[in-house]
Amino acid sequence: MFTKEIYGQLQLLMLLEQKDSWCSGVELAQASGLNVNTVQKYLDHLQELIKDFSDVSLEKHRNYGARFNRKADFPMQRLFSEVICQSILTSFFEELLLQGEIDIQIFCEEHFVSTSTLRRNIRKLEKKLLPLGLSLTKGTTIRMIGPEHQIRYLFYQYLWTIYRGVKELPWEIEKQMFYPIEQLATLFEFEFTSVQRSQLGVLLFVFQCRTKIEPSYEGSLKPAFEAPSLFSH
Repeated sequence: MFTKEIYGQLQLLMLLEQKDSWCSGVELAQASGLNVNTVQKYLDHLQELIKDFSDVSLEKHRNYGARFNRKADFPMQRLFSEVICQSILTSFFEELLLQGEIDIQIFCEEHFVSTSTLRRNIRKLEKKLLPLGLSLTKGTTIRMIGPEHQIRYLFYQYLWTIYRGVKELPWEIEKQMFYPIEQLATLFEFEFTSVQRSQLGVLLFVFQCRTKIEPSYEGSLKPAFEAPSLFSH
């Protein structure tokens, strides 16, 4: 789903995070499989990106190379997410989750990208969806089609992979899902850990989004017993 530039930047971040001292451009190039010039270009980009964060920094030195610093409690996933979100497919994928369909013309205008560039990225996404039994509709309005449980699982895995470790999950997920999680904890007399709460919050958020988008799917399910909605309070 992501470009080679983003993969390269993520590689460099992970390599630098594992080091307690300076790491030369040659070392980073050998470890990442990139050439030295590409490493320097990606480091410049990361340095620009990181300057907006108060708890982390990326230093560059002509002789010593690069050094990454962060406070002990800073969640690296938050920084990884920032790097990943540079991809136009990330915005496309998240809109598809939230809205269920995307008008290509409107999307391109809002994100300042050409239709041909977006179409090219969509073709890449389609290749990755194929093994999951999923596909995208053709035409000017894009929807994801395939088994509903696969669509939900894909969106859950995406959100959890991208945003786990981030202090504030997007779209106020934890705030929205606080009540249903409390209901489940009471129902099963179970105390969820903070990680389990986040996971469950993301899962319920996906279910809620997909229920709004595809209400007919919910109507086709026959529950084993009647129970009040977790979302009604």
